Amino acid sequence: MWKGKILRKGGVFLIVDFDFRSSIFPRFEILFGKPESLFSWDEVKEALQKAGFEVRKVKFYGMGMFGSASVKR
Repeated sequence: MWKGKILRKGGVFLIVDFDFRSSIFPRFEILFGKPESLFSWDEVKEALQKAGFEVRKVKFYGMGMFGSASVKR
């Protein structure tokens, strides 16, 4: 199994995703069921920090959508 690193120290990781818990979309989950892979922004941020990233910039676009730029320490 490959165990290499994806980003070197100083590498930038960009993510754009939805925080479904703070958006209008949880209302639709009542109709379609809740996917078990949904995370809040706070959970994503905590996971990035545990993985050795420094969250540099976060932008919230409304309706739960966010973008983040994080740098590998």
